[in-house]
Amino acid sequence: HVWTSIDNSVAIVKEIEERLCEMDGENASYYERNAAAYIGELKALKRSFTEIVQNAQKKTVVFGDRFPLLYFVKEYGLEYKAAFKGCASDSEAGAETVAYLSDYVSEYNIPVVFKLELSNGNIASVISEAADAKVMTFYTCHNLSKEDYDKGETYISMMKKNAESLKEALN
Repeated sequence: HVWTSIDNSVAIVKEIEERLCEMDGENASYYERNAAAYIGELKALKRSFTEIVQNAQKKTVVFGDRFPLLYFVKEYGLEYKAAFKGCASDSEAGAETVAYLSDYVSEYNIPVVFKLELSNGNIASVISEAADAKVMTFYTCHNLSKEDYDKGETYISMMKKNAESLKEALN
């Protein structure tokens, strides 16, 4: 999930641009213009996330779900608590973990417990109910429902939603 880091996304776009230019030099200026425009959008996203984190009252996010966002939290210096250490699907969160997260959310007045897109959100719901918090979706940008695809969702649009959710979660 390296792409959840905006810096990594910029590097990926640059690498794709370079390879396309090598393969299709005749259209290199087209690829360069598009890459530059997209990188501009990514850098604007980076500024948004940076501003949100710098102005936040809290620096910890809570995930009642799998946790494939290590690159993201490291990029912004955030702490995290999660029901699972990573994104493996072969385990279940135990009652002790759910109780710990519920207590943590209550004690530190964490307003949002995140779930991932396409997740059933059951664990996040249990934690949020016990701690009087709101469940919100955090998009990892690699899963997309047909409905979202048909609506034209993109990496940029999902990350903008993440920015809005993060702002609420950290304040």
